[in-house]
Amino acid sequence: MPRDYPIGCKRPVIDTEYFDFGYGDPGAGERIIDAQYASSTLYVGNTANDGGRTLFGVNFADGRIKGYGLTLHNSEKTFYVIYVRGNAGYGDNSFSANDDGTITDNATGLMWMQDDSGKGMNWKEALIYAEDLEYAEHSDWRLPNSKELQSLVDYTRSPEKTNSAAIDPVFNCTQIVNEADQVDYPCYWTGTTHINGSQFPGGYGVYVSF
Repeated sequence: MPRDYPIGCKRPVIDTEYFDFGYGDPGAGERIIDAQYASSTLYVGNTANDGGRTLFGVNFADGRIKGYGLTLHNSEKTFYVIYVRGNAGYGDNSFSANDDGTITDNATGLMWMQDDSGKGMNWKEALIYAEDLEYAEHSDWRLPNSKELQSLVDYTRSPEKTNSAAIDPVFNCTQIVNEADQVDYPCYWTGTTHINGSQFPGGYGVYVSF
């Protein structure tokens, strides 16, 4: 694997010491960031009016986890794939509701607030809010990093299918009304920023949409 990355790119969001990786080839009509890997997980809701044919994928060029349609320009879309074996229960949560408004995930050892902030904040406000928070006799709260927050996503749930956020109902997510005047759920900040090839590397925060 060459270590000379395209101009404007840092390094891929995967350990290239152990895994092969290639950026998209502009010479073949691709974008540099066309390095999407497919997962086996489909959206349970009907996104983009595609009849539910949207999968969760990871782009190791910049670390985004997002939905990708299974077709592109009326043809079957192709993806990179990487296979795995063993530990089929990896990622399963084991939540315990404490008596103080917190939730412990015994699978990860992380403790979470049961309720969200109840109001929207910009990223800087969210960092300060967590830093100053005194809650349930703890003062060491922080914004989760991207992997930590992603671990809470429940891929069997969605506003359309279960009338809930895509997170275990042991958590209380504030309802909002989105731009389409529909009941929805907000996005949540992490403490992680994207280091990308934009004009402002590190100037974009990673968030998770439940």
